[in-house]
Amino acid sequence: MGNKLGAQGRDGPENLEDLCKKYHFDKKEIKEWIAIFSKHCGDKKFLTQQEFCEVYNMTFCGDPGPFTKHVFRTFDLNKNGLVDVKEFLTGIGCSTSEDINTKLEWAFAVYDINGDGFITKAEIVDITYAMQKMINRESTLQEARIFTNSLFHEIGIDDRHLITKEEFCSRTKNYKKLLDVLDCEAL
Repeated sequence: MGNKLGAQGRDGPENLEDLCKKYHFDKKEIKEWIAIFSKHCGDKKFLTQQEFCEVYNMTFCGDPGPFTKHVFRTFDLNKNGLVDVKEFLTGIGCSTSEDINTKLEWAFAVYDINGDGFITKAEIVDITYAMQKMINRESTLQEARIFTNSLFHEIGIDDRHLITKEEFCSRTKNYKKLLDVLDCEAL
Protein backbone atom coordinates (compact mmCIF):
# COMPACT_ATOMS: atom_id res chain seq x y z
CA MET A 1 0.00 0.00 0.00
CA GLY A 2 2.90 2.40 0.45
CA ASN A 3 4.50 4.39 3.22
CA LYS A 4 1.84 5.73 5.60
CA LEU A 5 1.99 9.40 6.45
CA GLY A 6 -0.09 9.44 9.61
CA ALA A 7 -2.93 11.84 10.31
CA GLN A 8 -5.40 9.22 9.15
CA GLY A 9 -9.03 10.09 8.57
CA ARG A 10 -8.63 13.52 7.01
CA ASP A 11 -9.08 14.34 3.37
CA GLY A 12 -6.04 14.03 1.19
CA PRO A 13 -3.41 11.55 0.22
CA GLU A 14 -2.65 8.84 2.79
CA ASN A 15 0.70 7.60 1.50
CA LEU A 16 3.75 8.62 -0.49
CA GLU A 17 2.46 7.18 -3.75
CA ASP A 18 -0.79 9.13 -3.49
CA LEU A 19 1.12 12.36 -2.75
CA CYS A 20 3.43 11.77 -5.68
CA LYS A 21 0.47 11.29 -8.02
CA LYS A 22 -1.65 14.15 -6.72
CA TYR A 23 1.08 16.81 -6.63
CA HIS A 24 3.45 15.42 -9.27
CA PHE A 25 6.29 14.93 -6.81
CA ASP A 26 8.84 12.26 -7.38
CA LYS A 27 9.72 10.03 -4.42
CA LYS A 28 13.09 11.72 -4.01
CA GLU A 29 11.42 15.13 -3.63
CA ILE A 30 8.93 13.77 -1.07
CA LYS A 31 11.74 12.21 0.94
CA GLU A 32 13.69 15.50 0.89
CA TRP A 33 10.65 17.39 2.21
CA ILE A 34 10.12 14.73 4.89
CA ALA A 35 13.78 15.09 5.91
CA ILE A 36 13.37 18.88 6.22
CA PHE A 37 10.18 18.39 8.21
CA SER A 38 11.79 15.80 10.50
CA LYS A 39 14.85 17.98 11.11
CA HIS A 40 12.64 20.71 12.55
CA CYS A 41 10.07 18.66 14.45
CA GLY A 42 12.26 15.96 15.94
CA ASP A 43 10.31 13.20 17.65
CA LYS A 44 7.12 15.28 18.03
CA LYS A 45 5.76 14.48 14.55
CA PHE A 46 4.43 18.03 14.09
CA LEU A 47 5.67 21.60 13.62
CA THR A 48 4.63 24.54 15.74
CA GLN A 49 4.23 27.89 14.01
CA GLN A 50 7.70 28.93 15.22
CA GLU A 51 9.31 25.76 13.86
CA PHE A 52 7.41 26.19 10.61
CA CYS A 53 8.85 29.72 10.36
CA GLU A 54 12.35 28.26 10.76
CA VAL A 55 11.75 26.10 7.69
CA TYR A 56 10.75 29.19 5.69
CA ASN A 57 13.78 31.09 7.02
CA MET A 58 15.97 28.49 5.30
CA THR A 59 14.32 29.15 1.95
CA PHE A 60 13.97 32.93 1.73
CA CYS A 61 16.55 35.64 2.28
CA GLY A 62 14.14 38.33 3.45
CA ASP A 63 11.77 38.45 6.42
CA PRO A 64 9.36 35.52 6.04
CA GLY A 65 7.71 36.08 9.45
CA PRO A 66 4.61 38.04 8.42
CA PHE A 67 3.91 35.84 5.39
CA THR A 68 4.74 32.60 7.17
CA LYS A 69 1.91 32.97 9.70
CA HIS A 70 -0.55 33.08 6.80
CA VAL A 71 1.03 30.08 5.07
CA PHE A 72 0.98 28.18 8.36
CA ARG A 73 -2.76 28.89 8.63
CA THR A 74 -3.35 27.28 5.24
CA PHE A 75 -1.12 24.26 5.95
CA ASP A 76 -2.84 23.60 9.32
CA LEU A 77 -5.78 21.77 7.76
CA ASN A 78 -7.38 20.61 11.02
CA LYS A 79 -6.84 24.00 12.71
CA ASN A 80 -5.17 22.55 15.81
CA GLY A 81 -2.25 25.01 15.74
CA LEU A 82 0.20 22.35 14.54
CA VAL A 83 1.27 21.04 11.14
CA ASP A 84 1.91 17.30 10.81
CA VAL A 85 3.84 15.70 7.96
CA LYS A 86 0.74 15.04 5.87
CA GLU A 87 -0.43 18.65 6.21
CA PHE A 88 3.11 19.85 5.45
CA LEU A 89 3.42 17.79 2.27
CA THR A 90 -0.11 18.65 1.16
CA GLY A 91 0.61 22.36 1.69
CA ILE A 92 3.90 22.14 -0.20
CA GLY A 93 2.11 20.28 -2.97
CA CYS A 94 -0.64 22.91 -3.28
CA SER A 95 1.63 25.93 -2.99
CA THR A 96 4.12 24.67 -5.58
CA SER A 97 1.63 22.96 -7.85
CA GLU A 98 1.97 23.29 -11.60
CA ASP A 99 -1.83 22.93 -11.78
CA ILE A 100 -3.09 26.51 -11.90
CA ASN A 101 -6.44 25.68 -10.26
CA THR A 102 -4.75 24.02 -7.27
CA LYS A 103 -2.34 26.91 -6.88
CA LEU A 104 -5.07 29.56 -7.14
CA GLU A 105 -7.28 27.77 -4.60
CA TRP A 106 -4.33 27.67 -2.21
CA ALA A 107 -3.55 31.34 -2.91
CA PHE A 108 -7.16 32.27 -2.19
CA ALA A 109 -6.87 30.57 1.21
CA VAL A 110 -3.71 32.57 1.96
CA TYR A 111 -5.28 35.88 0.90
CA ASP A 112 -8.52 35.16 2.81
CA ILE A 113 -6.95 36.13 6.13
CA ASN A 114 -10.15 36.11 8.18
CA GLY A 115 -11.55 32.98 6.53
CA ASP A 116 -14.90 34.51 5.59
CA GLY A 117 -14.87 33.18 2.02
CA PHE A 118 -14.05 36.56 0.46
CA ILE A 119 -10.84 38.42 -0.26
CA THR A 120 -10.80 42.14 0.39
CA LYS A 121 -8.44 44.68 -1.10
CA ALA A 122 -6.91 45.16 2.34
CA GLU A 123 -6.18 41.43 2.63
CA ILE A 124 -4.47 41.37 -0.77
CA VAL A 125 -2.39 44.41 0.16
CA ASP A 126 -1.30 42.78 3.45
CA ILE A 127 -0.33 39.46 1.86
CA THR A 128 1.36 41.02 -1.17
CA TYR A 129 3.42 43.32 1.05
CA ALA A 130 4.38 40.38 3.31
CA MET A 131 5.40 38.28 0.28
CA GLN A 132 7.61 41.06 -1.04
CA LYS A 133 9.30 41.43 2.37
CA MET A 134 9.89 37.67 2.42
CA ILE A 135 11.85 37.76 -0.85
CA ASN A 136 13.89 40.66 0.55
CA ARG A 137 12.48 43.21 -1.82
CA GLU A 138 12.40 46.81 -0.66
CA SER A 139 8.70 47.13 -1.27
CA THR A 140 6.30 49.70 0.03
CA LEU A 141 2.67 49.45 1.05
CA GLN A 142 1.92 51.87 -1.77
CA GLU A 143 3.32 49.38 -4.32
CA ALA A 144 1.17 46.64 -2.82
CA ARG A 145 -1.89 48.93 -3.06
CA ILE A 146 -1.12 49.74 -6.71
CA PHE A 147 -0.75 46.02 -7.49
CA THR A 148 -4.06 45.28 -5.71
CA ASN A 149 -5.94 48.02 -7.54
CA SER A 150 -4.56 46.82 -10.87
CA LEU A 151 -5.58 43.25 -10.00
CA PHE A 152 -9.16 44.30 -9.25
CA HIS A 153 -9.25 46.39 -12.43
CA GLU A 154 -7.72 43.66 -14.60
CA ILE A 155 -10.27 41.06 -13.48
CA GLY A 156 -13.13 43.48 -13.97
CA ILE A 157 -14.36 44.10 -10.45
CA ASP A 158 -12.69 47.37 -9.50
CA ASP A 159 -16.03 48.84 -8.42
CA ARG A 160 -16.23 46.31 -5.55
CA HIS A 161 -13.94 45.58 -2.65
CA LEU A 162 -14.55 41.83 -2.34
CA ILE A 163 -13.64 38.79 -4.45
CA THR A 164 -15.26 35.40 -4.00
CA LYS A 165 -13.19 32.23 -4.38
CA GLU A 166 -14.93 31.41 -7.65
CA GLU A 167 -14.22 34.88 -9.08
CA PHE A 168 -10.63 34.80 -7.92
CA CYS A 169 -9.91 31.37 -9.37
CA SER A 170 -11.69 31.90 -12.68
CA ARG A 171 -10.69 35.50 -13.38
CA THR A 172 -7.03 35.47 -12.36
CA LYS A 173 -5.83 32.46 -14.37
CA ASN A 174 -4.47 34.66 -17.14
CA TYR A 175 -3.25 37.55 -14.99
CA LYS A 176 0.50 37.03 -15.35
CA LYS A 177 1.46 39.59 -12.74
CA LEU A 178 -0.50 37.73 -10.03
CA LEU A 179 0.97 34.41 -11.12
CA ASP A 180 4.46 35.92 -10.87
CA VAL A 181 3.74 37.23 -7.37
CA LEU A 182 2.48 33.78 -6.34
CA ASP A 183 5.82 32.40 -7.53
CA CYS A 184 7.56 34.93 -5.24
CA GLU A 185 8.66 37.29 -7.98
CA ALA A 186 9.02 40.99 -7.30
CA LEU A 187 6.17 43.39 -8.11
